[in-house]
Amino acid sequence: VTDYASFFESLSLSMGVAVSSADPDTLRRLLLSQRQRELGKSLVLLLDEVDRLLEYDRQQGHQLFGVFRALSQEGVCRFVFCGERHLFARLHDPLSPLFNFCSVMPLSYLLPRDAQRIVEEPMDELGILWEDRPAMVQEIIRLSSCHPNVIQQICQMLLQAVSQRGDRLIRQEDLAAVRASHTFQEFLIEVTWGNATLLERLITVVMAPMETFTLDDVRQELVAYHLS
Repeated sequence: VTDYASFFESLSLSMGVAVSSADPDTLRRLLLSQRQRELGKSLVLLLDEVDRLLEYDRQQGHQLFGVFRALSQEGVCRFVFCGERHLFARLHDPLSPLFNFCSVMPLSYLLPRDAQRIVEEPMDELGILWEDRPAMVQEIIRLSSCHPNVIQQICQMLLQAVSQRGDRLIRQEDLAAVRASHTFQEFLIEVTWGNATLLERLITVVMAPMETFTLDDVRQELVAYHLS
């Protein structure tokens, strides 16, 4: 969802209603009508990966997110936005409708126990067995650093290996193959570097040989490369 047209198309599909126009004011009429059908129940819209839509809306004068703010303040609907850099920037922009509007809940990596559940519970539902469940689950947690997308990718690749063999047992060799695969390594780089700035990528490369380092260490290394 990157513009008003794709937003209203997605909303139409998810709510099962016809949307006549991609004008942001259409949202008010749509949600008021939906609330009447729901007998006054609270409506909550969850918008994931909102950065591209937010940037498009900024270029259009904040029309859609201005409607979001008004609907929230009027008690018609509540919104949950998930995003990254653009969302963070708009939260601190006095000209943005999101300024002094949202309560912020920073998301970090999963706790190890939650990462373990994400690995084990879906596999159990599918009837998948493990060659050495405790050791292999811990290796997935270590390999993913508890990043949910990386866990999902690892498990998907393991299921593909099981499916190709035609059995239901995940073997140690399957996990070793995932760890060494070019596909997984490319995915890992994309997740960790996909939204990184040039400076962040540079620090990653320069500091890679060091086990641990401080901010002063980073400054010294950058100066050694004639970077201020």
